[in-house]
Amino acid sequence: MEKSPVVLELISKDEEFSKLWKEHEELNLKVDEMSSKVYLSPEEEAELKKLKLSKLKGKEELVKMLDAYKNRKE
Repeated sequence: MEKSPVVLELISKDEEFSKLWKEHEELNLKVDEMSSKVYLSPEEEAELKKLKLSKLKGKEELVKMLDAYKNRKE
């Protein structure tokens, strides 16, 4: 997800959205870091799966918040 003008506006106006956005970015970095490894142990693979699920849940919540915000503005 990229930082469109609407996303930037919500980050500055909505504390919950801003927190979720920051968490999403941190998870994204962790997933990228783990995915770049040549080999993952079974424990690391399980951790990567958990991170990806958390990231997906967070993104779904961000999208819901964005949609609600856009609908209020219309």
